[in-house]
Amino acid sequence: MHKPTNTTTKPKNRNKFTVPIFPHLKKFILKNYKVSEPVKTEDYTTLGKMVSLALRDNRMLSDNNDQLRDRLKSTLTIMLSKQQADLGPRLGKLIRINTNMDLIFKEHLLCWIDALKKDGIPVNTACKMFLEHYDIDEKEYSLDAAYKLYQRR
Repeated sequence: MHKPTNTTTKPKNRNKFTVPIFPHLKKFILKNYKVSEPVKTEDYTTLGKMVSLALRDNRMLSDNNDQLRDRLKSTLTIMLSKQQADLGPRLGKLIRINTNMDLIFKEHLLCWIDALKKDGIPVNTACKMFLEHYDIDEKEYSLDAAYKLYQRR
């Protein structure tokens, strides 16, 4: 027997995604925001705001090309808020959080260095302490890259 279908209900939007991410960003996000997977991305958090921005951005960007995807060696499982799920999320858009969160990671690194430098701690040591605090190893984000970021600023 044929069951009647209700054509007035909208299909439920998917709200759980496993997003490819830089390994250093996964560690940074989990420790900095004191969360575990799956990470809820509510709009009152910086991460949630980055996810919402990525979902609302309709530009076709080349920064999510194959070279970037090849470096995304880790994954982060996120649970979108209802509002975010209503934005029609796609993995291609969610990968953009790598770009935005990497900027926040670097801002945190530079603030950390500046704070420790005021206490007389050398820049290289401050970089090493930051990476150790987030358990980021040399393959994920090198001490040399952190030091050069400080020098370029």
